[in-house]
Amino acid sequence: MQSIEELVLKDTLKKNKVMAITMGITLFVAVMQAIAFNDTGTVILYSLDFLGVVGFYFLFSKLFNKPKWYAYTAIFNVFTFALIGTILFDGGMKAVIISIFLAIFSAVQLKLQPFLFGYAYGLILLIVNRMTSADKMVVELFSYAFLLYLLLGFMFITIMRLTTGQFRQVAAFTQEFADDAKRQENEKAALEKNSLEIIENISGMNVRIQQNMTSQDNMASVVEEMAEGSQSQAGQISTIAQNTVSMKDGMTSLFNLANELKRESGKANGVAGEGKEQIDVLSADMIMLKENIAQLHETYLSLSNKLNETNEFAAIIKGITEQTNLLALNASIEAARAGEAGKGFAVVADEIRKLADVTNKTTEKITANLSELNDSNRIAFQKMTESSEKIEQNALTTEQVSDQILKIASTLEHLDEGLVQFSSSSTEMIEQSTEIEDSTNNFAAIYEETSANLQEMSKIIDNLTADSRIVAEEMDSTARKVTSL
Repeated sequence: MQSIEELVLKDTLKKNKVMAITMGITLFVAVMQAIAFNDTGTVILYSLDFLGVVGFYFLFSKLFNKPKWYAYTAIFNVFTFALIGTILFDGGMKAVIISIFLAIFSAVQLKLQPFLFGYAYGLILLIVNRMTSADKMVVELFSYAFLLYLLLGFMFITIMRLTTGQFRQVAAFTQEFADDAKRQENEKAALEKNSLEIIENISGMNVRIQQNMTSQDNMASVVEEMAEGSQSQAGQISTIAQNTVSMKDGMTSLFNLANELKRESGKANGVAGEGKEQIDVLSADMIMLKENIAQLHETYLSLSNKLNETNEFAAIIKGITEQTNLLALNASIEAARAGEAGKGFAVVADEIRKLADVTNKTTEKITANLSELNDSNRIAFQKMTESSEKIEQNALTTEQVSDQILKIASTLEHLDEGLVQFSSSSTEMIEQSTEIEDSTNNFAAIYEETSANLQEMSKIIDNLTADSRIVAEEMDSTARKVTSL
């Protein structure tokens, strides 16, 4: 715990130094600024504040050796002079900023008591500045500044509580470390005693190991012979493995190729089905086109008849028109001659009226025929349009059928190539199977030779087993002692 106290003292001295330097530089800059503006009162105030901060530092840290009291005196000093300045010189927004800065200054020690002391003093400074300042901005922003000050205090309090908890944990860990050191010293004595016994056991084990060396030499020669056989065996096994891998790859290729051929066959069947559907559609469209063309032919025949009949009516109208002109001329002549006797004129007028009736009826019939002609012409146009659309569809369908046929041809070609590859892969698999058979025969001969060597090595291992049992017993004793360590 003495080391913890020393660490706390060193930490306090460093933080006191930081507080003195920080506030000293700040106050010195403030004095220089006041001198530049010829503000005598401010110069005196900040100079006294500066002397107090520096003087208290040397007084408590160097002379009285009470460094923990410096934080309280420094905080009281700077806040007191700040409060005096606010009252005498109307601090305004500058006093608000100074309050926040001094609150941060109070938190340098990261100790809750000094900070709460300075924080409460700063809160008093804010309220006094609000009551004495004539600056409208101070009045308007007081609530925001007050809230900011409260949040700042809450943040620092939280940080300090966390820091205090961590410091306590460090102290607890230090105490545990001291206890572990004492326990290790006790265990060290037991370790030295057990180490001597372990050395004796190791000496006995060394003798046994030397005896085992001779047996191991004999076993080494046998193992060497086995190694030569194993090399040959490894080569044969490697050949078998390579051929096996190649066979597996070939079989995989054949399997994948078979699946691919199956998929291609399915695609070919689908394409063929689609082609058949397209052909069926084309056939139905051709039938409909034939019917439309037949209807169009009949429509044009009817149209031709109506046109002929209209021509006859035109001829009649022409004749009637000529007679009407003659009758009109005669009526004019008779009217001129008759004078009072207008009987002839009456006859002529009656004929003219009849001709007018005939002309009227003929004109109506011509109008009706022309209407029918227009309808027929419209129907013929619609039929021709439908025929044109069907023809276009048939052309498109024909093109699609052609594409499907091309796809089928390509698929069949791909299937043919796949069958060629399949034949080639099958040939390679047969050759590889022959090589595997030869390698297996060689492997059998080598295995027989290896078995004889293993029998000889088994006898040597039996001798080593008896010695190893003794070594195992000594090692077991050693292990128990090591476990106790």
